[in-house]
This record gives sequence, structure tokens and C-alpha cells, in this order.
Amino acid sequence: MTTRHISVFVFLSVIFLHNIESQAVSTNFFRQSSFVGFGQGEKNNVSLTSDGIKLSPEVNRVRGIDESYVWCLTKDEYGNVYIGAGDPASVYKLSPTGGLVLLHRFEELYAQSLAVSPSGHIFVGTSPQGIIYKITPWRDVVMVCDLPDSYVWKLQFDNAGRLYAATGPEGRIYRISEDGDATVFFDSPQSHILDIAVDKEDNLYTCSEPDGLIYKITSGGKPFVIYDVEESEVHCLAIDSTGNLYAGTASGARPQLPAPPLGPPIKPSLEPLPPTEIVPPVEVNIPQQVPLPTPQLRSRPRIKPGYMPPPYGRIPQAPNVVYKITPDGIIKRILAVESGYVFALCTDENDNTYAATANKAGLYLIDRDENVSTLLEPEESQILSLLFTTQRGLLFGTGNKGCLYELSRAYAEKGILESSVFDAEINSTWGNISWDADVPEGTDLSVATRTGNSEKPDDTWSEWSVEHTSGEKTGNPPSRFIQYRATLSTTLSNATPLLKHISIAYLPKNQPPEITSLTVDGSQTPMPGRAAPFGPPTKQTDMRMVTTGKIPKKPPQAGRAPSAGTKLIAWQVSDPNRDNTSFTLYYRGIRERNWKVLQKETQKSSYVWQTTRVPDGEYVVKLLATDKPDNPPEVALNTEKTSQSFIIDNTRPRLTSLSVSALGREKASAEGAAVDELSDISRLQYSVDAGDWVSIFPEDRIFDAKEESFHFSIESLGPGEHTLVINATDNEGNIGSGKALIELSD
Repeated sequence: MTTRHISVFVFLSVIFLHNIESQAVSTNFFRQSSFVGFGQGEKNNVSLTSDGIKLSPEVNRVRGIDESYVWCLTKDEYGNVYIGAGDPASVYKLSPTGGLVLLHRFEELYAQSLAVSPSGHIFVGTSPQGIIYKITPWRDVVMVCDLPDSYVWKLQFDNAGRLYAATGPEGRIYRISEDGDATVFFDSPQSHILDIAVDKEDNLYTCSEPDGLIYKITSGGKPFVIYDVEESEVHCLAIDSTGNLYAGTASGARPQLPAPPLGPPIKPSLEPLPPTEIVPPVEVNIPQQVPLPTPQLRSRPRIKPGYMPPPYGRIPQAPNVVYKITPDGIIKRILAVESGYVFALCTDENDNTYAATANKAGLYLIDRDENVSTLLEPEESQILSLLFTTQRGLLFGTGNKGCLYELSRAYAEKGILESSVFDAEINSTWGNISWDADVPEGTDLSVATRTGNSEKPDDTWSEWSVEHTSGEKTGNPPSRFIQYRATLSTTLSNATPLLKHISIAYLPKNQPPEITSLTVDGSQTPMPGRAAPFGPPTKQTDMRMVTTGKIPKKPPQAGRAPSAGTKLIAWQVSDPNRDNTSFTLYYRGIRERNWKVLQKETQKSSYVWQTTRVPDGEYVVKLLATDKPDNPPEVALNTEKTSQSFIIDNTRPRLTSLSVSALGREKASAEGAAVDELSDISRLQYSVDAGDWVSIFPEDRIFDAKEESFHFSIESLGPGEHTLVINATDNEGNIGSGKALIELSD
């Protein structure tokens, strides 16, 4: 057998790197690979592995189960599989040859748990009545015990043949004798004990909610908490042959167990049920799909006092997890599932571990080297139970609709991966699509694409392109969004193509730079209706975008306190294509027509203007931004923005009409006015005989004009001559002074 290896992807990557060095063009690539990237797409008959996407195993449905839920699975030493279902509670037997037998239908809602004794008796735990039944090898049905708990979550025999029952809502484990006596083996502070696993030394491992505790209980009944997980519920456990313990969490909800209609209480009997209530076994030939008979049921017993339904229906706010706890106590997070609950775990003969999830149904494989694969995502919303048998391989049961499936050792004939939608953010021309794949003889791999301008594909999108079998142009019209569809197929049961990487080249339409702010000494120029520089936030978390453009640098500080003789001009500019930009700054007087260059082709984002080189007056500045550094002249685009008008005033204010008067031997008064031609007066202060400066207000108590009159008194002066200096400061920081002499007599 030969294998075709398609690797156009690598060649394009080399070209791409060369382009970065030779010239700054805007060709970008969407690239997808790995568990995270491929995992965001819709998968049909394809498995996601650490190496990429391949065909999933073929799935065969076992026909003849009519109930809504397949809650539990177990097996005996002869390769027979037993199925617990509901509603109503039903137990089936599936033989190694494929014959399906309905063993019994009970009055309770659900056959929640099953266990087969060493002598071949089938024990059935029911909910929500908490009754345990026994089906003998002769198909007699006997009630073993009626527990005071509502749920029998798990029945488990240890290596010595002792039966244990994990229950809720009081969080107890019972040990049940052969004659039906139930004694409390472990009474936890938890609401529910949800699963039991037994190691080679007959230690019991259990898990709970609502505190998410994992216990180890010795055969003598001594409990230890071996791990307190972050999640509120640990739902299932599994142990491999080397003693590694796997634990799956289901924080947020368990499957709802609806309350049955209330009826008169019925006292159960410890005697075998009447023969008329035993449904005769009916052999079901799976290919012929023979329907099973439905027996008549008695009215159901009322719910036990204190029954409390468990949480249900909330989408988890955080991922649920599969933990691995090694015999020496090392704890690892092996698998995290978004928006799903881990409801079942099992191991196979090679120490591979399988995990099943609900809400977002999925079947995962964790191999002994801790590599994780998504085997399949069935159409049902819940996978509730798992079982591995040497004869049949992996079986799994589902809810909403209740079905039993067998995972074949052969690959499916055809599978499709439909990717998540890629967002180029702006209208783009689509180039080559290329991929890296292994395609053995007898298998095939092709890829098609479609494009559109709405985030969700709809009728406005283009049709799917032709099926590409090697790297070539997509052939789709320009658009903002693109999606690909990979089709895998095989004519052999033991061969599958493997898609490792995929890449789509695109050239965004060049967009001009966007000036998001332009300030002169901190005064902001309004930008009405300005959109965010890169459009709305994208939901695209499943891809990597490789681009030749540069991410904009952090914008500079927009303003500063003014100082005389200078103006700080600052700007912030972004580019939709992430191109580098350069800037040219111009100025002109408000009554002038021609712009003069102030700073040419700089890549800085601010400029300090020495304004003493121009006359006082009212001015504006203009910023021209261009993406020419990253684009050829015929493609480069410019944007310009003009500032608000501002004053350049380098002339000091004048003090006029300054006069002083003596008011006795130690007091004087002063009055006058501060005048500026262009700027408002912003401050007045005086000093006597070179003393400290004292601030004063204008007569109208507010600085808001180019001329401000003042009048103030000076006290505590001694006799003789005193020098009074008055400073006036304008808004541009210019300071004008005036002086007067004060003469006070003895």
C-alpha cells in the first residue's frame, strides 16, 4: 500500500517568509491545525486526534431499545452485555452473537445501575424509588431490598463478591448481603455518591457532589479524601490495569429524573414477583428489527419521603474535566470539555480510557500516553453509559433518544469536517487553499470553500466551490468571511486519510489609515461617527492569523501642560490592514490659503513646535497619514485631518493704569489692569520687597477675558519705601510685569 503525502502548505510557507523579507505586502494566511483549531468545526464521521483529522470508526446501532435513556451497561464472563434503560425501567441482554432479549420491565422509572454477581445474578438499582432487584439466571425477578434513598447511582461487586450500592440524596454507600440485608458502609457528608470503582486490593474509590470529593475507602471501611477537585461534582470513575484512577466531572447538572405521578403507596414484597409480571424473553434478530412487546404496568409507587431531584439543565460556566490520579498521587488534567458534562468513563484491555459527555455529546479516547482524540460527536444530546468488551469492542448508550451503539473496528466510508467561519475583518481577495495530509492508497481527501459577508453562512453566501484535491485557487468571490469543508473517504476498512494542516491565503483590500485623534497641547479634535479602528470584536477563537503587517504601537500621551514658545502636537493613527504608516504635518494661519510643511514623513506620533518662529495669531495644523511604507505607490492610500484652530501667542501681557495709595501707616492699596492682545489672562500675583508671591483675583472674581481689572489691599507694611511687583500670566504661559513704589510715612 502506498501513501500520497500532500504538502503544498510547506512550500507556500517558504514563499510567505521570503515575501516578508523582500517587501512589505499585505498577503495574509488563515491556518488551522491541532486539537483546538479543528475542534471548533462541525464534525460528521470524523475523529480529531493530536495529529489531525481522520475518519471516525463506523458506528452500528443495536435495534430494539424503545426507552428514552440508556443509563447503564455491564457484562458477564461469557461476553453477554446487559443494558439498563428507562422510562419505564427496563433491562435487556445482548448476546455475543447479536441477539437482543428484553429480560424485564419494572414499575419504576429507570434502571439506573446494573451489576452481575459471580454466580450470574443480575442486580438492578432503580430510581427514583431506590429499590434493588435481582434477576436470576432462570429469569425470576426478586426484590432484594428497598433502600431509604431515592437514587441507586451505582451497583458494584468487589473481588470477594460483596455488593455495594452508591446512593443519593443522603450520600451513602450500602453493603448488601446475599439475603438482602443492607448496612451503611460509608455515610458521607455529601448529597450524592455517584460512582464506585474497585482496585485489585478491594479498596473502593467513590466520587460525590456537591463538593467534588474523590474518596478512597479501605475494605474495612476507613475513608480518605484523595482529591478535592475544583468542580462541584465528580460524576464517574474508571481504573486501568496499572492502578491509574480517572475521574470525570459534571459541574452544572446531571440528567433530570422526572418525578412519577403520585399514587397510593404500595408496600413491596420480598417474595418473587408473580409470574404474570415477568416479560418472556424475546430474541431479537438485529437485522430483521423485530419489535419488542410492551407489558402492562401497575400504577407506580409514590416517591419516597425526602426525595429531592438533583440539579439539572444549567449550561456549565466552566469546562468539565477528566482527571488522572496515578498510584503515587500525581494528579493531571487530561481532558477539558467546554459546555459539556463528563458522564461516563471506561478502560479497555490496552489501558486506553474512553470518556463520554452530555449536553454537548462527545466520545473521547485517552490513550496510555495521555494523547486525546475525539472519536465522534453523535446526534443525540447525551452519552450516558460506556462499556468495553473483548468480543464487541466499545459500546455506548445515549439519552434523548435512548439508543445503544457499537463502535466498529472499521473506519466509516465517508466523513466531513465543516470548519468554523474565518473573519478577514475587511473585504478580501481569496488566494490558494493548501493543506498537509497523508492519503493512503484506497482513500481520498478533497476540500471546498465558500465565502460571504455575513458572520453566519446563509443564502447570500456563494455556493461551495469545486472539490479541490491539491493546492489551488479557491475560486470564491471577494468577501470578508470564508469557510472550508474537508471531505474524507475510504474504500478500505482499515485505511483513512489524515488531514494535518490547512492554509488559506487572502489579500485584504487596502484601506486608508484612520486618524483616531489629533491634539494640540491636549485639545482634542472631534472625530464624529468614528468607528473602532479594527471593526467590532471578532468571535474567532479557533484560528491563528499570520500577517505581514505590524500591530500598532501603544499611542503616546495625548497632551501636556502648555509652556511658552512651544506647542505639542500629538496624534493616534491605526491601519485596518495593520500596515506601517508615516506622517507629514502642515500648518497655516486661519486667514491664509496655503499650507506650509512643519514636519515631513516622520513615523513618530508627536511633534513639538517651536512657535517663536511664526507671528502671533490663530492657526490650524493638518496631519497627512499614509500607508506608503508597506504598499507600492499605486496602491498606497492617504488620510488627512485638520485640527481645531488654536492661538499662538508669544507676547507678554501688559500692566496698565497701575496706581498705589497709602491707607495709613501700615497699609496700602493697588489697582490697575492686565491686558493681552490674543489670549485670556489666567493668573495675577504680587510680591512686596522681593517677598513671596501672593495670588489675587480680578475684580469680577473670574479669569475669562483678555483684559482683567484688579484692586487689592496690602497690610502689615512698615513705614518707608516699598517696591510692589505685579505679574500677569496669559493662557499661553507668557508673563508680563509691572512695578510701583509705595511710600508710607511715620
